[in-house]
Amino acid sequence: MTPYDRRSGAIGWMARNPVAANLLMAVVMLAGLVSLLDLRKEVFPTIPLEMIRITVPYPGSSPSEVEEGILIKIEEALQDMEDVDDIIAEANENVATVLVQMQPKTDMAPVLNDVTSRVNAIASFPANAEKPIIEEILAKNHTINLSIAGEKLSEHQLKALADDVRDDLLATGEITQIELVGVRDYEVAIELSDSTLRQYGLSFDQVVTLIRSRSENLPGGNVRTDSGTITLRSQGQAYSG
Repeated sequence: MTPYDRRSGAIGWMARNPVAANLLMAVVMLAGLVSLLDLRKEVFPTIPLEMIRITVPYPGSSPSEVEEGILIKIEEALQDMEDVDDIIAEANENVATVLVQMQPKTDMAPVLNDVTSRVNAIASFPANAEKPIIEEILAKNHTINLSIAGEKLSEHQLKALADDVRDDLLATGEITQIELVGVRDYEVAIELSDSTLRQYGLSFDQVVTLIRSRSENLPGGNVRTDSGTITLRSQGQAYSG
């Protein structure tokens, strides 16, 4: 009996069965090569910061109104969450911003859902406050900057051209994210004349309410059919004057 025959355990078994040990090693190496081909590789990887940003637009408000009407209520809704490292609230004119810093290596998917549920459940926001925007902050690096310029093009035309270029690049399937910077969002500005309002017996708030009611998407419920459930929705959002 050789010394190898007296050994026990995995090493002893491999010594007594060299063919099987070699086959096992080949299988492990093959599995590693296959996994390497499917392994996600990023030159500039996205780094999680374990941070969630909550933005609530509040048009026409002062910082004190933002703090009293929005920030305090969000802080109260989030104060008993677990694994929260810090909450930073900032009140500015027309907008409230809250940063929720979680502890390192926190699973952000359930945390983001929890924060979204808690904030959307707040029913005491001011009437003029818009829907909260809740998103996870990720550290991203720019790989390529593409500039579009034209002396005879207006800002609106440049933005439309940039949108077309972005859509064409995303359609290639090789690019996953493109961000437009240096351009303003589309906006329809309506200027009201005090004399015209008095002429028709209208107030500023009445006109605002009327415009808002005529420019929004509304859910219409569900219709059950033999082939399934159909969701009804009114598409009334206005995008032009």
